[in-house]
Amino acid sequence: ASLGFDLIVMDHADDDGLYTSAEISGLKEKSGAIILAYMSIGEAEDYRFYWKEEWDRKKDRPEWIEEENPDWPGNYLVRYWEDAWKQIIFGTDSSYLDVIMAQGFDGVYLDKIDSYSSF
Repeated sequence: ASLGFDLIVMDHADDDGLYTSAEISGLKEKSGAIILAYMSIGEAEDYRFYWKEEWDRKKDRPEWIEEENPDWPGNYLVRYWEDAWKQIIFGTDSSYLDVIMAQGFDGVYLDKIDSYSSF
């Protein structure tokens, strides 16, 4: 049974936590669509699993986290070229990308790829 979409872009989690691989697999079967997870690579988001509680205090944030996006509270510009940010995003079993792919998504939709224009 198709939902009438060829492509679905969605978050990899909801308020209850990460979607399970069974949930993603079921959505693929039901929809027949390619399922991508949203992933911001130019901003850190304070509601993501990688955000550390101490980062809520500006003085305790890593230097690579810049100012908050005035249009999206809880989103912070990052120095995307810094190794610490890259390790959060990809390349380890617990990185943002690896968590998404382990859930069974077909890939990711990259957002904030234009963050370079802020520097």
